Amino acid sequence: MEKVAAIQRLKHEESKTYGEICEALGVSSKTVSKALHRPEEFVDGYRRTEPYKRPALGDFLANVEELLKGKEWEREWEKSRGRRVRRTARWVYRQLRKKGYSGAESTIRAYVRDRFKQPKPACPIEHPPADECQFDFGEYPVNIDGAVTQVHFCGATFPFSTRRFLFAYRAERQECLFDAIERSYQRAGGRTRRLTLDNTKLAVAKVLEGRKREETADYNRFRSLLGITPRFTNRAAGWEKGHVEGTVGWAKRQILCGLEVKSWAELQRVLDEECDEDARTRRHGESNQLVAELFEEERLLFDPLRYEGRRSYKRVRAKVSPGGRVQVDKSFYSVPISSRGRNVRVHLYSDELVITFDSNEIARHERDWSGRGEHYQVEHYLELLEKAPALLDHGKPFVRMPAWLSRLRDALDDDKGLIELLLAVDDGKFSVGELEDAAAEAIAGRCVTRAIVESRALSARLECVESCEELGSDACGSLAEYDFAVGSADHFDELAQGA
Repeated sequence: MEKVAAIQRLKHEESKTYGEICEALGVSSKTVSKALHRPEEFVDGYRRTEPYKRPALGDFLANVEELLKGKEWEREWEKSRGRRVRRTARWVYRQLRKKGYSGAESTIRAYVRDRFKQPKPACPIEHPPADECQFDFGEYPVNIDGAVTQVHFCGATFPFSTRRFLFAYRAERQECLFDAIERSYQRAGGRTRRLTLDNTKLAVAKVLEGRKREETADYNRFRSLLGITPRFTNRAAGWEKGHVEGTVGWAKRQILCGLEVKSWAELQRVLDEECDEDARTRRHGESNQLVAELFEEERLLFDPLRYEGRRSYKRVRAKVSPGGRVQVDKSFYSVPISSRGRNVRVHLYSDELVITFDSNEIARHERDWSGRGEHYQVEHYLELLEKAPALLDHGKPFVRMPAWLSRLRDALDDDKGLIELLLAVDDGKFSVGELEDAAAEAIAGRCVTRAIVESRALSARLECVESCEELGSDACGSLAEYDFAVGSADHFDELAQGA
C-alpha cells in the first residue's frame, strides 16, 4: 500500500506522467493504472480469472477420478463395512505412472487437494463444566517383562477441562470398561451428569431409532448405581466424542510407542504419571489456563458418588462341578467342596473374581486372562483329607499346594500330622494365615513337629482375642474347683454358662 500511495502522490500532487512514475518507482504502466483506478485490488490480493491449467495431466483427469472413487466391488465392500479405504495421492500417482503419465507427483497432489480435500463445514462447540465425560478403548503393543503384549487401554476425558486419564487392561471387556469409569470418577472426586460412549457392545445391546439405545443389563445396573445419564454417539460418528478419540491417539503416539516396562503395575504407573504431567504442563486452547487448574475448578461442580466401595463388576452365573470348581472364560477356579452342585454368582472384576452364594462370598481368586488356567485353594478341599489322605500325593489342589505348605510338609515329614493341622483349619481352630505364620516360625527355629506348629497357631489366635481382666475365684462359680485350660474367651463363656 505504500507504493500505491506513492503513485497517487506523484500523479495527483506532482502531476507526473505514467512514464515518469514508472521510471521513478520502477513499476510497469499496468501497476500505475491499477493503483490509480482500482487500488482495492492491492488490498484484496491477486485473483485468478481462469482455472489453473495442468497440461501434464491432460487425458489422465478421468483416471484420477476413477482411481479415487474405487472399483465397484471395493465400493460394495466399503458400504457393507461402513468404512472407506484410504486412497492417497501418492498411490494415484503410482497407478498413473503405469498408464504413461510423465508429470510430477506434486501435480497430482495439488489436483487431489484442490478437487477433493476442501475443508468441511464446522460449528464451534462448547462443553459446560461437570456435564460430560467421554470414554473409549484403544490397543497398542508394549514390551512387558521382555514379552511383546497387546495392551488394551481405556481413555477418559473431561471435555470442559480436557483432563485425561488412562487405564491399562489385558482385554477389552465389560468389567474393564466399568473399572475405568469407576476409577476415573474416584480420581476426579465426583461424577459428571452424562457419560458418553460409542455404540460398543459392552454397553449397547441394540441400536434403536435416533439416539435411543437398548442398554445391556449390566451396564444399565452399573451406570444407574452411579446416577449418570447415558449418551451414545450416532453410528460411525467418532468425532462426536472427539476429545477422547484424541486422547487415545495421544497415548499411542506419545506414551506407548516403543515403551518397555517390567510389569503391568509399572505400566499403569507410567500412564498415571504421563497424564498428570500433561495436566500440569498443557494449556487449554481457549482459556489458555493450565489443564490442571481448569480441572480443579471443574471438579468443584461434580456430583458426589452415590456409593462407597467397588461396584465395577460384571455378573455371571455358574454351576459348581462335583470337583468343587466353576468355569469362567475357560479357566477353572475352586470353591469350597461343600458347594458342589450349587448355582452360584460370579462377580467379574478386571483384576479378580468373587464367587457368592446367597449373597455370601465363598471364594475369591485373582483373575486369569489366559483362558486355560486352573486355580485352587487348599482350604476348599480340606474336608476330603480325612477320608482320602492319599490326596496329598495326587489331588490337584494339594499337588499344586502353596510353597510354604510344601516346605512345611517336607520339614514335618509326617503326612498324618500335616493332615491333622489342615483339618484343624477346617474345624476353625485357626486360619490358614495363622498356620502359615506358625509354620514359618517353627521352620526358622528348626524344631518342626505337629504339636509345636499347632501351639504356635493357637497362640497367634489367642493374641488376637481382646484381653480381659483376670477373674477371682468368687466370680468363677463352681468352675473354681476345676483345673483346666481355656482356648479362648468364647470357650470360657461356654463353660461358664454350662456350669
